[in-house]
Amino acid sequence: MKKISHSEITTYLECQKKWQLQYEQNITISNPHFKFGEMAHKVLETRNIPNETLYPELKEYFDISNWHNYFTHILNELDKFLKDYEVVGREVFVENEQIKGVIDLVLKDKNNHYVICDYKFSNTIKDYVDLSLDEQMYIYALLYSSINDIPIENISICYISIPKKDIREPRILSNGKLSKDKGQNTTYEKYLETIRKMNLDEKDYADILSVLKNKEFLHIYKNVINIDTLFNICSNIDNIIKDMQKGNFTEAAEENYLYIISKICSA
Repeated sequence: MKKISHSEITTYLECQKKWQLQYEQNITISNPHFKFGEMAHKVLETRNIPNETLYPELKEYFDISNWHNYFTHILNELDKFLKDYEVVGREVFVENEQIKGVIDLVLKDKNNHYVICDYKFSNTIKDYVDLSLDEQMYIYALLYSSINDIPIENISICYISIPKKDIREPRILSNGKLSKDKGQNTTYEKYLETIRKMNLDEKDYADILSVLKNKEFLHIYKNVINIDTLFNICSNIDNIIKDMQKGNFTEAAEENYLYIISKICSA
């Protein structure tokens, strides 16, 4: 029996024609966001930052001037988060008789509690609400639990939300002064370096320096597994797979499924 990825299930729910083209006729459907995610996931897996001449179309589309600056900042912040964990695996393949998938990152803390992590490259921050509605993460946790004989209660799910935004140099105003705008997308280090290059008094910029020092580029969200939600998600996923195999999944069934998932995850 063919094993199905959760991405295939999601595609099937979104558009059966798209699913047919992509998974039955093997026609690749791509876009800049997909290509960026594929490339960025690879960087976080291997820690090899692309040469600046690579992916010029992605640089232009997302207005990122320098891969080294962008990914170095991400990796540095990621390392701060990872210092409290043991990295058990990256790009971990999981499967059972019906479904398969790849977990971006598996961590373990000093109490032997496991964390299933997913990188989310998006300019819209993915938070606790998104995580609580993400049945893929629940399925991955269950598969990892089953394969490795780890109690599901000893596993959490986690988003590592990363913006597709360039790290800029501090803004210089038209009058030649250094901007004190606290919302500019720069770093504490870059701002402090600019102050010193311009021979300015750090005390005059104490407020923005304080904001930038505590500013997080990555946003980390973790949730424990809700057993009732997990059970209902598994039951509905099983029904969807059966309908996919029969080829008779209806629009009404799709609406019912999405309604059920929204209700159980908000309980």
